[in-house]
Amino acid sequence: FTSVAYNRSPRFIPLLRRKFDAIVERAGHVRAGHAGKALVNILETYPRDELFQADEDTLFEITSQILYLQDRQQIRLFVRQDTFGRFVSCLLYIPRERYNTTLRELIYDYAGGTIDDRPIKSVIPGGLSMPHVAVDKLDTPMTFEDIVAAGSSLGSCGIIVICEGESIVEVARRTMAFYREESCGKCTPCREGGGWIEKILERIERGEGQSSDLDLIDRLTWPIERQSFCPFGAASVWGVRSMIKLYRDDFEAYIEQTNPTHKEPELPVRPIYRPDTGDVAPKVRV
Repeated sequence: FTSVAYNRSPRFIPLLRRKFDAIVERAGHVRAGHAGKALVNILETYPRDELFQADEDTLFEITSQILYLQDRQQIRLFVRQDTFGRFVSCLLYIPRERYNTTLRELIYDYAGGTIDDRPIKSVIPGGLSMPHVAVDKLDTPMTFEDIVAAGSSLGSCGIIVICEGESIVEVARRTMAFYREESCGKCTPCREGGGWIEKILERIERGEGQSSDLDLIDRLTWPIERQSFCPFGAASVWGVRSMIKLYRDDFEAYIEQTNPTHKEPELPVRPIYRPDTGDVAPKVRV
């Protein structure tokens, strides 16, 4: 599916719209009423891959049970087996009031703090693909809404902590190297753009960077995010874009330190395929 199919409301995607309307009609709730609005919200926010893959009966059963749990403090696990028996999909429903541990508590109370008690510079709350958040967001509760409000997303909930003293340029370069390597290569923006950004970051890292490179990287991230077929393209650039936004001063300080004369990189010379012998080219009759 294209990235549009993951970002737009299911009411505007033909395949999902039919399931959407059928489930709402089967539920029998008035759309303008409390239960009707709640059911619509559940369908709007339901994991998109599950909306595509699950059949109507399974979706109706699960969403009806989630609707029942809206005002009840219960934890519930919903399991759906793939039609072909290849995998099992699990959806864990956790009441919001139970899901309020902050980043600071998770890092210091449960994980034991940072190595050598080094101060924190940046945190990625949801795995490498999610945007970074600065240290002033450590007291943000680990709820989907709060993390989004802080400028990131829970994603896979794989928290990565970056301490002071680490090179933010190296972190950005290694992030792009990973996604450039993992790209399937189907979409041109993702296949080519990821490599371009990595080469720019490599050039900055070896002391040949310009401040204008940061704007160039930011500009390259947008077509990768918006014109790739799957969410991988968008996920590959959220991290580096957020690093430039939050830590641009660090990037510029690194560029100033490693390239104080602002020397521009040499442009590659176009290869000469036929040597110039000086002879006059023969006339060709057309």
